[in-house]
Amino acid sequence: MKRLTSMLIVIMLCVPLLSPVVFASDSPSSWAIEQVNEAISANIVPTTLQSRYNQPITRAEFCALAVALYENVKGEITERRTFADTNDVNVQKMAALGVVGGTDATRNLFSPDTNLTREQAAVILARLAETLDNPLPKLDSRATDRGSFSSWAIEAIGQVQAVGIMGGTGNNMFSPSQPYTREQSILTILRLYKYEITSFDWWLWDITIFAIRAVDRIEASSILSFNAGEGNKFLVMTLSAKLNHTRANPFLERIGLIRIIYDGIYQYDSVQLVGYSDDMHFRAMNPLATRTGVVVFRVPDTVADKPLVMRFGGPLGERYTYDHHFNIQS
Repeated sequence: MKRLTSMLIVIMLCVPLLSPVVFASDSPSSWAIEQVNEAISANIVPTTLQSRYNQPITRAEFCALAVALYENVKGEITERRTFADTNDVNVQKMAALGVVGGTDATRNLFSPDTNLTREQAAVILARLAETLDNPLPKLDSRATDRGSFSSWAIEAIGQVQAVGIMGGTGNNMFSPSQPYTREQSILTILRLYKYEITSFDWWLWDITIFAIRAVDRIEASSILSFNAGEGNKFLVMTLSAKLNHTRANPFLERIGLIRIIYDGIYQYDSVQLVGYSDDMHFRAMNPLATRTGVVVFRVPDTVADKPLVMRFGGPLGERYTYDHHFNIQS
């Protein structure tokens, strides 16, 4: 087994270093305040939108949020597309990327001060994800009012709901024509930002599990070893991960969830991961590169004689997962 260099403590994956929290000039709703301030700390909320959180957001204001996210992740947008009714640079930038369009092609109007609707927000968010080279998976919305979706928004609403970037308004409804508030907009921009920088997009990876063993003891170095403890085993998984994409991130930094399931009942999460080899975490992944290494879990010894499922998934939930079925080697 490869030497393990990161041991001893419970490891939380994909947790960024946080800047000091910056509080807005007036307070968002209680359910939104923590995430609003997290978004401000991440520099994805323009100062002009750090107030009046409960009021509807305009089409131009939502473009300002979208630009802040894009330029934080990808760098400055230099292209422009102009409209007859606005000189707003954020509108021009998003229009140049194809994230937003106009409201009147004949007169080349954008309607910058018109309130944004929920379905318009969904379309902008889905297009924005695509311009960031990390498109949202295409699944149908299960909202009971999907018959009221505009035809041009149906796909996008399903996409943003599927990964938890947008939710509903209660009673399994999406309410596509309702206005969207500033605080709601900030929260969804934050979710998309997290999706872009931390999501595990399993369709971009080839994952091969070579072996998984149940052992009582592991060697972390020539002078350091660890016992699983009474009633426990270490599950030692050897795998390779190949990145079929242009991104270059360490494999384990991209995973929001590793879960071990047996008998369809027992679940063991990645937050209880106890070790991994350097290749699987600290070394950046170049495009088309393959990394092979070891990941270790501590689990009850009753797991050792059961068929297991190793599940990989994204940080926003388990809707998109990548399962491997196997039997443990003794």
